[in-house]
Amino acid sequence: MDGLIIIALAGFALEALRSVLTGSIGLIVILPFTLLIWVMLFRNASEILLTASEGGTFRFGHRFTTSPDGLALRHIGLWLLCALLFALCWGYFGVLGAALSAVTLAALVPAATLLLTLRNSLLDSFDPVAAKRIIETLGFADYGRLCGLLVGLTLTYLTLDALASTLAMPLPVQNLLLLVYWAWALIAWFYLAGCTLFEHRNELTLAPDDEALAEVPPERFTRDPDRLWVTIQQDGGSIEMHRVLADSLDRGDDQATQMAHGKLHVAALLEAFEQPQAALDRAAELLQIDQRFALDRPSVMVELIQSAARYEQPKTLHRLIDSYLHHFPTSRQCNELRLLGCEALQESSGACRKQAKDWYQQLMTSELDEKQRQRMESIASSYLQPEE
Repeated sequence: MDGLIIIALAGFALEALRSVLTGSIGLIVILPFTLLIWVMLFRNASEILLTASEGGTFRFGHRFTTSPDGLALRHIGLWLLCALLFALCWGYFGVLGAALSAVTLAALVPAATLLLTLRNSLLDSFDPVAAKRIIETLGFADYGRLCGLLVGLTLTYLTLDALASTLAMPLPVQNLLLLVYWAWALIAWFYLAGCTLFEHRNELTLAPDDEALAEVPPERFTRDPDRLWVTIQQDGGSIEMHRVLADSLDRGDDQATQMAHGKLHVAALLEAFEQPQAALDRAAELLQIDQRFALDRPSVMVELIQSAARYEQPKTLHRLIDSYLHHFPTSRQCNELRLLGCEALQESSGACRKQAKDWYQQLMTSELDEKQRQRMESIASSYLQPEE
């Protein structure tokens, strides 16, 4: 909603400029300003789509999921290309051509937009095989809803345009009205598309067929550790590249590079490759080398700790929380992680048990919210009664 307000204000400023500046100077100033508004609009819509696809809500003040680099620009390219095709059909074939192209685009644009969002590739959005798979996965009802909403929003736009012309509205007011409406319409449609992705998130893997997968040749890359490390730092690297480099560094004596790569490797396994169990296994190996091993980003470190609790790995959980408290002592998550450790380690023994009792004692004098206090009370019997 706040994005719409900004776009409306930007549209008002654009119309003010249009009324003041004329000729070539006006064109030079107004054209980049118009492109900036469209970039703002599609970036906002892209982030709303991604947020909805992860189960987030669309409300005032919501912190949107950041759109991957270039995704908003690719959305602009896709939708402007479709608009250009529609305009060409209208110009060359009249109303009948416009109607046929509108129906065709309404049937294809949803699949192309979803493909673009999933693969972040404008070229892949025109893959007919993947588009067919998306349509089949969503089914007639859900995919038809996306197509129907797109048609309805477009018809409403054309109706408003015709009504504004009939009422002889001043051109700046008419342009601003249509801009604000279309901004709202795009955001509404992208939000529905994100909700649809979330609803079918387990089905829309878009993995190639087994036969196609068998035809993919083995990945080729250098095995030289120094060059491989540079490649991973620059481009991120595939899961196989990370594995090969980790094996090589584990056999060598360059501990500094081993730990630096370990941070990238664990974070990549957790986020990019979505393999939390493998991330925990690698983190456990690195903790054997350096008991203070920690990831650079606290938020990713918290996700790793939560995975250790979820997969019931008490020793790794104990060491990760201890390392987090050492590296990020002023973090707002410290008490939450201490409490998580107390909950997960209440049945443990030895060093894990002793550390959990220390955390519980610290929490007793800490500022906690009501829900955290209730969680402490539920495990109090494990920590307050005397040891046998």
